[in-house]
Amino acid sequence: QTGGPYTRDDVAHVPPAWLNRYFRQEQDRFFVEPSLQKKITFRQHNMLSDPFEGDFDLIICRNVVIYFTAEVKDRLYRQFVNALRPGGILFVGGTEIISKAADMGLRVTDISFYRREEGVGLPQGRQP
Repeated sequence: QTGGPYTRDDVAHVPPAWLNRYFRQEQDRFFVEPSLQKKITFRQHNMLSDPFEGDFDLIICRNVVIYFTAEVKDRLYRQFVNALRPGGILFVGGTEIISKAADMGLRVTDISFYRREEGVGLPQGRQP
């Protein structure tokens, strides 16, 4: 949330183009550029009771959904789909395989990564 500082080891796997574009270096430490930092929001959210906002490019929910029943998992994944903009990415834990991803309008892009397809989701204001 503070944008750094990050060590060289912390950013070792960040592509050089991204490192140059989104970080500034001060001696041996790296900091997220304020222009990018302003676009990122961190906050607590009760997935079972709080309403979901929408139009997200990325939702990261790792190693949480595994603790819920199949019914709740299905509901949460559908809410994630509706909260993502078309083309948005849902990043889940390595063991959190979404078995009905295609039925929900998600396409597997890599291990743990799902992309929302165009033209899927419920109209705004409706919850699954």
